[in-house]
Amino acid sequence: MARCSYCGKEVALPFRCSYCGKLFCIEHHLPEKHNCEGLIRGVPYVRRPVTIEKEYIPKRVVRRPSVINIRALEFTQREVKHLIIAVLAICLVYLSIWYFDLIYALYAIISICIAFISHELLHKFTAIKLGHRAYFRLSRLGLIITLLSAIPLLPIKFIGPGYVAIIPSYYRRLSSKDIVMIAAAGPLINIVISAIALSLLLFTNYYCIILLILAKINADIALFNLLPFPILDGEKIFKNNLTIWILMFIIALLLNIRISYLVFY
Repeated sequence: MARCSYCGKEVALPFRCSYCGKLFCIEHHLPEKHNCEGLIRGVPYVRRPVTIEKEYIPKRVVRRPSVINIRALEFTQREVKHLIIAVLAICLVYLSIWYFDLIYALYAIISICIAFISHELLHKFTAIKLGHRAYFRLSRLGLIITLLSAIPLLPIKFIGPGYVAIIPSYYRRLSSKDIVMIAAAGPLINIVISAIALSLLLFTNYYCIILLILAKINADIALFNLLPFPILDGEKIFKNNLTIWILMFIIALLLNIRISYLVFY
């Protein structure tokens, strides 16, 4: 036996209201007889609009991977080819300076491979560490100007055959902090290598020509890339963090001055 929700009378066959879902006797089973809550007042037999709540689906929290994706460190065949062409172009530039001595030219080629490849790889690996994708690409205009500057006896030399292209990550945008870190990574490794080579020369009191050339080339590449001109790393650092640019530029300039003093005196 069930009781009428309106009058409390026990009924054997109760009626369930299709609007409010409660049980009623035959006298009160109509919605207007029991003041049905499911009706809009004054409009009989009209179902109250039912608001269907959407199922709550928690938002997916997308986080940047805390570890470096090993596959992201792989180099494509195109990237390796571009790196080799860029190194050869820079070698031609320095060979136009030391073309008169075979030993100097050989040391210059070794130093260029260390300086340039470490510079570009630090750009690439820093971008990957921050969660982005990065590839080395040749610049057609930069490569042409680099090759033209390889003409002997030209007073101005240009060493910018390519650049590291950054593809922002799906997980995070490319912030100004990321831009500074990626741009500063290349010149920074050149400054470190140059400083180490110079320190070995000064503290060992041993005049090693390959250390001198290694220090000179790394200092040159660091100072050149820190110039605040478009396309170069210095322009990106200069725009986003002037303090870091001033500090790195002064260090690279002092390295060049000290090394030039050893070369000429």
